Amino acid sequence: MLFDFRDGIFVGVHTEAAPSAEEWQRHCVVIERERNATRGVLVFTLGGGPTTQQRHEMRAALHEVPAPPTAILTASTLVRGIITSLNWFLGNQVRAFEPSEVDRALRYLASAGTAIDREKVLETLSQLASKLSVVMPRPRADTRSSRP
Repeated sequence: MLFDFRDGIFVGVHTEAAPSAEEWQRHCVVIERERNATRGVLVFTLGGGPTTQQRHEMRAALHEVPAPPTAILTASTLVRGIITSLNWFLGNQVRAFEPSEVDRALRYLASAGTAIDREKVLETLSQLASKLSVVMPRPRADTRSSRP
């Protein structure tokens, strides 16, 4: 797992594996430090995601601050199940999108009035994926309505 916090947006990439305890601890330290400045979260995952314990640690790092809109790019049905459990304590702020639906995911993040620098976010996502040797799918042209 790798992540970066850029201009109010958490951007992360997961492989197939759950984050290690050390990776997640670093992540939670940044969540706690930036929780009031976080305007959105975008994650691409091949199937890895936080364990039950790690989800509890994330909730504690938020300190009851409302969770920001979160878009998860994944083809994994397991991850979609994790999203359901995250929504139990994050107020249905987490949405799953197919990996190629980056623009739709960014529109979801922007739907709460969050300004998104598309190029900066995509560059960060690409850099993180490259460091993990994760191949990102090409975004597909989105012909759907502007609603997430």
